[in-house]
Formats: sequence, structure tokens, C-alpha cells
Amino acid sequence: MLVIRKEQMAVLKAHMLKVFEDRMLRQMRNQFPDQVAAMTDQQLRRLVQMGISKGAPYHLEQETDLARLIILMLREGEDFDQKPDMAWTRYYLAHEEMPGASKLDLIEHRLTKEAQPHA
Repeated sequence: MLVIRKEQMAVLKAHMLKVFEDRMLRQMRNQFPDQVAAMTDQQLRRLVQMGISKGAPYHLEQETDLARLIILMLREGEDFDQKPDMAWTRYYLAHEEMPGASKLDLIEHRLTKEAQPHA
């Protein structure tokens, strides 16, 4: 029987975090070059780590959900969910029964709709 010790699990977790951070850095540099041009890799890693921490109380645990949250933080600000004009995002994020992807779909949909010029 295979037994993984706590120390081994910690090393594995740290490795997986580094892999995710590396992937997010590439994604942000490729998709948002203007927004991240002045940011160092260390600053981007900090943003990724903040996104992971921010996602936890909102039950965002899937990598794809965390990646979307981090991109949202990049576009709207690290504390977008605390801004008075974006308080509505907390309603979706805090919804305990809604899957993470659905929460982010609703937020992105509303932001896209609000960004469209009114006819």
C-alpha cells in the first residue's frame, strides 16, 4: 500500500502551486500584455496567490475557476469584490449552492453587458 507522508504531500502541493503560477503568468503575459507589462513575475505570482486565497471562502477551488477569478482581479482590481459599485459580485461569489463556474459566468456576463454602449 502506498502511503504519502505529510512532508511529501506538502512538497507535492508546493510543486502544483508553482506549476499553476507559471501557467497563470504565461497566460497573463500572453493575453493581457499591456496590463502586466510593468509588473514583475514576483508581483504576478503575488496576484495568483491572492486569487487562490480570495477564492477559498467563495468555494472556488477548481483551477479553471481560480484562473478566471485571477483574470477578473487583473481586469477589475484585486479587491473588485469590495468596491461599492461592484458589491453585487459578492452576492454571486458567496452563494453556497452555486458552482464556481456559474458564479463567474454570471459576473462576467453582467460586466460584459455593462461595458456595452447603450443604444
